[in-house]
Amino acid sequence: MLERVALAAQWRRLPARPRRWVARRVDDRREEWKSEAREWHRLRQAAAAAAAARQPHDPTPRLRALRSMHDIAQEYPDRPTWSGDRLNATAVRLERDLGLDIAVCWPYLWLLVSDGERTQLTTARDDLTRATALGGWALLYLPLLVWWWPALPLAAGIAVTARRRTRAASDAWARALEATCRLHLREAADRLGIDTTAAAPPYALGQEITRLLEGSPPPAP
Repeated sequence: MLERVALAAQWRRLPARPRRWVARRVDDRREEWKSEAREWHRLRQAAAAAAAARQPHDPTPRLRALRSMHDIAQEYPDRPTWSGDRLNATAVRLERDLGLDIAVCWPYLWLLVSDGERTQLTTARDDLTRATALGGWALLYLPLLVWWWPALPLAAGIAVTARRRTRAASDAWARALEATCRLHLREAADRLGIDTTAAAPPYALGQEITRLLEGSPPPAP
């Protein structure tokens, strides 16, 4: 339950009142992200111009702007939480760069990984589950406030730790997902009988892999 809240993948299915509140939160995150993204792109273009003119430039402001943007989200925000957007960023990049729909393709790509890779992926996924479960302990301490005031700082400390671990674990899981998909793209194409000898661009391969794995749509009623 807490993992679903932290990742917020299904927030658009909430009842109307909480959905409106969450939508405002997403809109606020989007406005903050766009401001930071514009600054990063401006500095990036300035760095490219300086490099083309063979002029020295300090990368510190550009890197600082990139970190500020990533502190909000690595891609255009779609969810109310950083951890949810971190996983969404992986899906966005894989579709944009490779034409790959991770929701369709992941169960099949999972079958291609080695035992060592599967162990690493399982560990990363379990770490995310444990990190979000830690937040539940913070909630369990709250009723104790009625009888024991030290429960408040204890619950607050656990909540801060859970938030930090959830962000770290979601980042690690997202990186593992993306790395696996990118590294096994051509192997998946070979297993599906897609011709890769012509050095097809990765995007075309990803699109074809997705098309084959998602199957045909149902007939019109």
